[in-house]
Amino acid sequence: VPPIRPQHYLFTLYSRSSLYLYRYPGLACGFCAGTEHERRFFYTSADHLRNSFSHIPSHMNECSMCPQEVKDRLEEFKSVRSSQKSSLKVGYHKIFIDRVWQRLHGTGRGF
Repeated sequence: VPPIRPQHYLFTLYSRSSLYLYRYPGLACGFCAGTEHERRFFYTSADHLRNSFSHIPSHMNECSMCPQEVKDRLEEFKSVRSSQKSSLKVGYHKIFIDRVWQRLHGTGRGF
């Protein structure tokens, strides 16, 4: 089971004159998906995803369904990210998040 997987949820949207059913793409924790405490992540734009991306690893560190090995790897990646961050060119994080957004919404080639 992938740690985070794309999900499409059916939402009901109301306007003054109509009722719409809308499938909106988001992300869900692959460990607690389908349980009472399922965590879902929905972002309205790539900028919102970029500014709120830390919610995902934070949830996984707190998720009781997430294996300890995954939590340990997240901590390793966090320390590697800190050391690599200074060597990355400005804008690389934005490019990465934009590609994630494109794959999630089917608006481009993504990776």
